[in-house]
Amino acid sequence: MSDNFSSAVQYLQENKDKYSLGELKEKLKLAGYSEDLISKAEQAVSSNPKQRGNNIKDFFKGFLGVILGVFLVLGVFRFFVPVVSLFIAGIFLLIVIIFTYFKIRKKRKYVARGVLWGFFLWLLLVALVGAFLIYLMMFW
Repeated sequence: MSDNFSSAVQYLQENKDKYSLGELKEKLKLAGYSEDLISKAEQAVSSNPKQRGNNIKDFFKGFLGVILGVFLVLGVFRFFVPVVSLFIAGIFLLIVIIFTYFKIRKKRKYVARGVLWGFFLWLLLVALVGAFLIYLMMFW
């Protein structure tokens, strides 16, 4: 039993970057592993502290990539094409972020989550700054 368990864990660890978790579970089922053994192997792989550290690093790679990308795209648009509004630059950036998310969401799950959180926090920041500027204009 433990030999099957260790081989299932090893298989999941070696192939988790190549395939989605559902595909890996399906392959293990086809290979004759029990549902219980597969779920225990999945828990063992996901509770690996080294992997958790990598997940956090991947999350921040995506998060910081979006924040820096926002500054870069908006800066390039405003510098080279001053007549282009920030709204058009924002739409362009939104398309790039959505494309990036759907491109990497299966293979680099935590980078994709970082991309989404970075984008939503950027939108929140823009909304707060906009609300503050409107407040200043109304009561100044």
